[in-house]
Amino acid sequence: MLYTISIFLHFFLYSELSNTTDVHLSFGRRTGCIGSGVCAIEKPESYHKSTYDALGTIEVARENIILKINKSSISVADAQTQFKDQTFRMEEKLPLSENLTAAIGGDQNRNIPAGTYNVVESKNHYEIMF
Repeated sequence: MLYTISIFLHFFLYSELSNTTDVHLSFGRRTGCIGSGVCAIEKPESYHKSTYDALGTIEVARENIILKINKSSISVADAQTQFKDQTFRMEEKLPLSENLTAAIGGDQNRNIPAGTYNVVESKNHYEIMF
């Protein structure tokens, strides 16, 4: 019992603390915002584009960036194109802004690496762990 409590305390005390932050995002490569991936992601009040493709939240958990996209905010066409076969492909690395990184906590040089990621679909969200 004491061992279980000490493991729990260790996990609680040493796990990375994070805040969940609302975001607006646009899909596509960083270069030209076309293709697959995220070309822009930012807090709503800091979003530099006049339009966006989806709304969601972002947070950091155990060094992973978790993006949850509200299903009601994304078009069916964008969801089918971006999340084909329950995967999401980042064609280029996307550095997160200082503003967004400060909001979620953690390393100021945080970015979403290029790669292919699994998409978990729930009733209300598409969830991607980077």
